[in-house]
Amino acid sequence: MRRSVYMSVVIAGIVSLNACTSTLQEETNLPGVPSLKELYKPFGENDVKNFQSPPKIYHPETWFHLIGGNVSKPGITADLEALSAAGLSGIQLFHGQFGGPWPGVEPQIACLSPSWEETIKHAAEECRRLGLRFTMQNCPGWSMAGGPWIKPENSMRHLVWSRTDIDGGKQVAMDLAVPQPSSEDWRDYKDITVLAFPTPLDDTNQPLRPQSIRSNIDYPWSDFLIENKDQGHWINQEEGQPHWVEVSFSQPTPLRTIELSEVRNYNYNWCYEPGVNIKVQAILPDGTEKDILQTDAPQSSWQDNKYFTLALSEVPGVKTYRISFTHKRPLLLSHMSLYSAARKNNWEAEAGWTLRDFVRAGEEPQQSPEAFVSLDQVKDITSSMDANGHLNWEVPEGKWTVLRVGHVCTGKQNGPAPKEGTGWECNKLSETGPDIHYASYIGRLANGPLEGGLLNGMLLDSWECETQTWTEEMENEFSLKSGYSLRQWLPAVFGYVVNDHETTARFLLDWRNTIGSLFADKFYGRMVQLAHQNGLAVSYETAAGDIVPADLLEYFKYADIPMCEFWQPLSESFVGSNNFKPIKPTASAARMYGKPRVAAEAFTSFELTWDEHLSMLKEVMNVNSVEGVTHLVFHTYTHNPRIDFFTAGHLVRFRDRNTFSASANMVEIYAGVC
Repeated sequence: MRRSVYMSVVIAGIVSLNACTSTLQEETNLPGVPSLKELYKPFGENDVKNFQSPPKIYHPETWFHLIGGNVSKPGITADLEALSAAGLSGIQLFHGQFGGPWPGVEPQIACLSPSWEETIKHAAEECRRLGLRFTMQNCPGWSMAGGPWIKPENSMRHLVWSRTDIDGGKQVAMDLAVPQPSSEDWRDYKDITVLAFPTPLDDTNQPLRPQSIRSNIDYPWSDFLIENKDQGHWINQEEGQPHWVEVSFSQPTPLRTIELSEVRNYNYNWCYEPGVNIKVQAILPDGTEKDILQTDAPQSSWQDNKYFTLALSEVPGVKTYRISFTHKRPLLLSHMSLYSAARKNNWEAEAGWTLRDFVRAGEEPQQSPEAFVSLDQVKDITSSMDANGHLNWEVPEGKWTVLRVGHVCTGKQNGPAPKEGTGWECNKLSETGPDIHYASYIGRLANGPLEGGLLNGMLLDSWECETQTWTEEMENEFSLKSGYSLRQWLPAVFGYVVNDHETTARFLLDWRNTIGSLFADKFYGRMVQLAHQNGLAVSYETAAGDIVPADLLEYFKYADIPMCEFWQPLSESFVGSNNFKPIKPTASAARMYGKPRVAAEAFTSFELTWDEHLSMLKEVMNVNSVEGVTHLVFHTYTHNPRIDFFTAGHLVRFRDRNTFSASANMVEIYAGVC
């Protein structure tokens, strides 16, 4: 039985305007980009015909979602015949999980089972029969690269550390706390080192507690500043009017650091453009105000889950400070702590824990050098701790801070995927991660049920696994790239100022460059290398510069088809804005490396308001084509395992049998010549 699909599905792909070289496109039977012959031939009469009726290579593809065990071969055949009839050039297959079994769908087909492999092979063979390109997401779910074959030791790993302060001039025998989070077995905690250094000036590892608090608004500031509770409270917007809190101490107290809640939560839909200005003033003994910091909250990402630290210049003799917020929209604060200890400005971003824009204000605050860690006084005392975490150390005179440093599984998993297809995200900073991951899923299929070229491409879709800060080879990799040893600098990765703010910033640049290179070369580069061994073209969406603190232009060099995404409807904030998933960086990378195509996950939507119309989608497509998109991959088509009834259809959630298919040719011609 043949099915029809929505008008959106038959919007033909935008003609690629670039030309490039690609050996892979000549090797695959259904190329992912136009051939060299097509790209380099002189303009002639044939182009007039192609303008009127674009060849299939320029037509869009669509994502094709299997949901749980609700899969059938007859349904797949009917779906693919409908997509082929609508003029699409291929599918990109995902296996996701939402809910349980659907009515009338028996038997349920478990992900990764022999019957599942047979079904995937059937889909691939049907695509070949119908002339559709067949691409698969590299793992179950849409994010990101993992599965049950990834063990904790080969998962994404984070640094963790615990702190112990010791009075020196004596021999100590004590247990060092195991860094957290590590209590779950799957965290697979591993020690790296134990470091010790003289405790910096005024660094008690505890927030300050003001004697009194006053404000120009009714707001529970004491929850943060006295009770140390992380609890969100909204501050309403008043145009141009700052909201401030004033804290006073019983005696002059240096304020070197303010720690605020993650920028993402200030107003989630505007995390890419927070519109929040933060001003800190010292109230001098004569009552006058001295500005010590004024900065805009940096652009952030929707996965930014780390506190936001600001470094302040010292002002001697001050008991009272005022912190003001001016914001364009309602502001949600869930954390505020004040410290006399010195910390690197915005260290959470500069050390690669999260992606945020850098904060230039406060980069080099005027602070006492005694508040910093001196590199030449950082001691590696790893040999003084046994395997059980017991430290036996002759402590030099003075106060000392001891850091026990280790690494753990981040806990990130691929998904949303069937339970049997869910596991840890693989290591993204070492080739061991992609080697095991590729062999266990795409490689297993390409060299098994899909051998003989049935699989044409591999997709690496949405990066939703946050960041990674460690791999077993990190110290060696850092030394090779940066030319000096990492270990004594590790306190800077945890926010400490080492030597001074400028020197710390320079080290953190080397640190981020190392992470970025490993991320690009060891993960993306290796995944592409493995895929090419099976003759697969590789496309992947933005991760660097989007969620991961890495160079987007650097890591896109490996993609055969750089990919971005755009949502609908257009809006000023969040998913409908250009700042959500900017297209121009992807387009710039494609042009720099001579890639022939910029693909986009197209028309993704949360709205589902059932009031979309074709001219709305046309406008969204036009805007994003101007931004640089040259090939559409629709989001999305959901597989219907049953062929005995109609399913409800939504304009951007493609289903079978709808009333828009009659206009297909008209829209296909329009889109194909764009």
